[in-house]
Amino acid sequence: MLISYNWLKTYFGEKLLPPERLAEVLTLTAFEVESLEKRGDDFILDVKVLPDRACYALSHRGVAKEIAAALPNFKLNLSFKFNLKLGKDVPPVSIKIENPADCRRYIGRRVESVKVGESPKQLRDQLLAIGQRSVNNIVDAANFTMFDMGQPLHAFDADKVKGDITVRRAREGEEITTLDQKLVRLDPSVLVITDSQGPIAIAGIKGGKGVEVTEKTKNLILEAARFNPSLVRRASEKLGLRTDASKRFENNPAGVLAETGMVEFSAMLGGMLPDARFGELVDVYPEPEQIRTITISWSAISAALGVVVSKGEVLAAFDRLGIEAGERGDDLILSIPPDRRDLSMSEDIVEEIGRLIGYDKIPPAFPFKGGSKVGVPKDFYFEFKIRNILASLGFSEVMTPSFVMAGRGLLEIVKPIAADKAFFRESL
Repeated sequence: MLISYNWLKTYFGEKLLPPERLAEVLTLTAFEVESLEKRGDDFILDVKVLPDRACYALSHRGVAKEIAAALPNFKLNLSFKFNLKLGKDVPPVSIKIENPADCRRYIGRRVESVKVGESPKQLRDQLLAIGQRSVNNIVDAANFTMFDMGQPLHAFDADKVKGDITVRRAREGEEITTLDQKLVRLDPSVLVITDSQGPIAIAGIKGGKGVEVTEKTKNLILEAARFNPSLVRRASEKLGLRTDASKRFENNPAGVLAETGMVEFSAMLGGMLPDARFGELVDVYPEPEQIRTITISWSAISAALGVVVSKGEVLAAFDRLGIEAGERGDDLILSIPPDRRDLSMSEDIVEEIGRLIGYDKIPPAFPFKGGSKVGVPKDFYFEFKIRNILASLGFSEVMTPSFVMAGRGLLEIVKPIAADKAFFRESL
C-alpha cells in the first residue's frame, strides 16, 4: 500500500522521524517497506501489508498506530472536530438486511442541500500523492476517509434511489451497469444493494451508474457497512472487479470501523458543505461484535520468548498496542482492540511483545535435538539413487509442465496462472 509521509505526520504532534529512518523502523517492527520515493515535497512509502494484518493496516491510521507502538515517545493524535448541521426534517433512510450472515452491519444517513463540485486543493493533493485521481468533493471525501482509516464508504444520489434500501443476494438474470460503464450479469452468489427497482450497487465492490453522484446531485444517501468477507472476495474474483474497497472488505475489518467511518465521512462533508443538512444515523446491526479476550500467564510469555521479560516491559507493550490487561493470579486477561483481528491466541500475544521489545534482545539458541534418528523413506532414497545413476550415464531428465496453452488440452482451468497455461496437459 502507498503511504504518504506528510499524511502520517498529521497523526503526530511531535516531529516525525526522517522518512528513511521511519521506513527502517517499520521494516524491523511491523511491515516491510519495499520502496521509498520522493514526490514533490512528500515521500511515498510502499508498505507491504501481509494478509494477517490487512484487517487493520490497509490505511494511514493503521500504519500510524504501528509507528506509535514501535516508538513510545511519539504519541498518536486521534482527536477530531465534528461540526455537522443536523436537520430534524431530514427523513431517515429505510434499510433492510435479508440475511445478517451476508451483511453484518449497515449504516445509512441522508444528507440534503449538498453542492457537488471540485475538492479543495489540499484534498486533491493528498489523494494524488498516493496515486488516486480526484473525482468530485463527495467521492474524494469517501476515498480519503477509506485510505485514512480503512473503512470503505459510498454515496448514492438520494433522488435516484426509489424506495427502501435492501441488502440481499442478486436474483438470477439481474444486471447492473457499474460506475465505469460495465454491464455486469449477476447471480445469487453475488451480494447487492437494491432499491425497489433492482440492484444499485455490488456490495463491497462497486457502485451502480444509475444512482451515481453527479454535479446535478442535491441530496445524498451515505453508506458504511460490513459485508461478509468471503462473499465479497468470491464475487470480486468471479466478476473480475478488484477494487480498493473489495480488498479491504475481504480482509474482514472490524464492525466498529463502519460507525467511525460514517462519522468521519460526514464530518468531512460537513466541513466542505456548510449548507448541507444531515439526517440521523440509521444503524442496522443485528449481532453486535463482542469484546474478545485472551488469557496468558506471565511465565508463558518468558518461556515462549526464551528470555525473562519484566512485567513493566510487558505492560508497556500492551499499553502501546491499545490492549487492556487485567490480572488474575499468574494469568493476564487481555481485552483485544476490535480492529486487531489478527490477535486470536496466546502465541499471537507473545509475538507482539517480542517484536516491540526487539527480537535482537532475545539471545539465539539452537532448537532442541531429539534422541531418535530420522530415517530417509525407502521410496525417496531409491528414486533419487536411480535418477543420479541415469544422469551419470548421460541421460537427461525432462520435467514437462502440467499446464499448456489453448489447443493442446481439453480441460480448461477456471483461474489459470497465465494465459499460456490455461489447460491441463493430456499426455507426455
